[in-house]
Amino acid sequence: MIKEYFVGLMEINMKENIKMIRKMIKEYFIGLMETNMKENTKMIREIIKEYFVGLMEINMKENIKMIREIIKEYFIELMEINMKENIKMIR
Repeated sequence: MIKEYFVGLMEINMKENIKMIRKMIKEYFIGLMETNMKENTKMIREIIKEYFVGLMEINMKENIKMIREIIKEYFIELMEINMKENIKMIR
């Protein structure tokens, strides 16, 4: 009789322990998942920043090239106008 009582208690304790262990495992994995999600979000943000900084750099280089060309054209036109005026003055 006492033996059966202890076996019954042991069985109840084992069930409770299993429930606790399952709950702890679930909480552990949820915590890991949350941590991984935060780390992944940080990585994605960094990747996006690097991508846009790279794009910005490329666009800046292209813009500088365009500005240089515009300035060259402007000065070439000015030189042509001045040369025409100088030729008129010489004649």
